[in-house]
Amino acid sequence: MRFEEFVKKAKEWMQDWLGTDAQVRTKMMRKNNGAAYTGLHDESREVSAVIYLEPIYQKYLENGETEEAFEKAMEEIKERYGKADRGEEIRRLLKGFGNFETVKGNLAFRLVSQAKNRELLRDIPHVDFLDLAVVFEVYLGLDGKNAYSIVITNEDMATWNMDAEELYRTAMANAPIVKPASLWGLKEALGVRNAEGEREMFYVLTNEPAAYGAAAMLYEGVLRKASDQLGGDLVILPSSIHEVLLAPWISKTDSRAMKEIVRRVNETEVSDEEQLSDHVYWYIRSEDRIEIAE
Repeated sequence: MRFEEFVKKAKEWMQDWLGTDAQVRTKMMRKNNGAAYTGLHDESREVSAVIYLEPIYQKYLENGETEEAFEKAMEEIKERYGKADRGEEIRRLLKGFGNFETVKGNLAFRLVSQAKNRELLRDIPHVDFLDLAVVFEVYLGLDGKNAYSIVITNEDMATWNMDAEELYRTAMANAPIVKPASLWGLKEALGVRNAEGEREMFYVLTNEPAAYGAAAMLYEGVLRKASDQLGGDLVILPSSIHEVLLAPWISKTDSRAMKEIVRRVNETEVSDEEQLSDHVYWYIRSEDRIEIAE
């Protein structure tokens, strides 16, 4: 079955499942770094979960394109839709999404590449940071391995009568609470024990859901704490949108070598959608400031 036919049949199935009051529609969703997904959602609701079909279709193909494989795919749609709409807190946030006071406490932010998201950034409020952009989300919570959130659009910002700077201030205050920073020694994260007296030279910085966790490097005090542990200025390696690696700053020569490592890892190990930057950053402890390490 071709993808277009799969989308058509999935839409019909979801409409039958949700009933006549629902208005199931397909929707093209722009994601990070130019990625696009075909989604199904219920247009009759003020805010509805969007179920992305590409990964479900891929599983359908892997399962043999049989009727049983299609039934499994539809069950996954049912499960994902139910999880995204489950829980008192999520229902409260979705129902009150048009009121900023309802969602204010769940406002957080992500870091994305400016260069790879120019089209997306035209439609969403953001604040530039070096070669990156701070974009805003309402964090709905974690269910198993899945973190649910809604990216704030220019339309949402207008409804709330806010501007990007106000969103920035609120998100900076809230994000460390709703998505706390998580700082681990790299060996500890990999389950490798340090030899007696050995000091960690790399740390992994993310957030607790490990979803767009690279943003934690902008949390107040986080890099200063890491610099205390590593003993001075830091090199920040953007391993993906979900985490960064921190290491002691040595020299400009060192940063050039590390930049080449980041570039190669992005090319070979990190999916296009999850890449953050090819640059390496420098945290200057004395100034509590991040800059691009040229």
